[in-house]
Amino acid sequence: MKILYFGTPDIAVPTLAALYAENAHDITVVTRIDKPRGRGLHIKPSPVKEFALSHGLKVLQPVSVKEESFVSATEKSKYDLIVVVSFGQIMPERLIKAANYASINSHFSLLPKLRGAAPINRAIMNGETETGVTVQFIDYVLDSGDVMLSEAVDILPEDDAGRLGKRLSELSAKLILEAVVLIEKGNAPRRPQEHSKATQAPKITKQDNRIDWEKPSEEIHNHIRGLSPLPGASACLGGHNIKILKSALPADKIKLEPGRVGTVSGNGFPVGTGSGVLLLLELKPEGKRLMPAADFARGHKIENEVFDSLKKENGK
Repeated sequence: MKILYFGTPDIAVPTLAALYAENAHDITVVTRIDKPRGRGLHIKPSPVKEFALSHGLKVLQPVSVKEESFVSATEKSKYDLIVVVSFGQIMPERLIKAANYASINSHFSLLPKLRGAAPINRAIMNGETETGVTVQFIDYVLDSGDVMLSEAVDILPEDDAGRLGKRLSELSAKLILEAVVLIEKGNAPRRPQEHSKATQAPKITKQDNRIDWEKPSEEIHNHIRGLSPLPGASACLGGHNIKILKSALPADKIKLEPGRVGTVSGNGFPVGTGSGVLLLLELKPEGKRLMPAADFARGHKIENEVFDSLKKENGK
């Protein structure tokens, strides 16, 4: 089958790898343009592009998939199937219709729940205990297409966005392979979504990153889990902007005012919240490496200090 595969980040690689391993498909890859990545912010290809080039696959990188030249070339190429996994742009109608058989998308939630750009993050931040992967036929309204396949997974207490994303990416690979077989046989099921039950998972913004210490401990803990490892939940302490990557809900009922730092214990330190305390375990100060929270606390003598708003960036 001649496949045009759209994907960009790490979580889109397992599905591409699974299709490639079948040895039965002619695959062309579309990915976002190269951008600065890593600590040095050097221009680097996306993880999907790295995989594609290392396996001899053709790579296309339009600035926008709405470009007339790209859409026209896609129509002329007569692909059998378009597969989209975490690409990052909304496809125009002509592109959706360009495939001979179907255009399908692997979305990392149980649609119609959590439509949008950040379903993995939002599921954990919302305190959900279950999510999954849905393979849908792409429609003109974002994440509203008919469902072909779906499978649920539990969100485990130890999951953060990175761990959950890895599990879902592996499930995506499995379901897309199943979907391709069904499409080839001409018996792929279609189930309309219950649009009245749709919920949204909008893109994470800088404002979303900020921790509100007045909220309950469990809600802040889920907030941290849902933003780890990237972009990281943010707070400010003693003039230091900090990303907090790991926390725990302690059994001890210590009383601290919201944002107040308590005594270092083991690998972390407690911080008061709107309901009890939260134990911070791993953090990354601005411009520094990831470190145990206790090491930061001992090095900066922060006991009894209070977390404040983030420093204003670029004087704004």
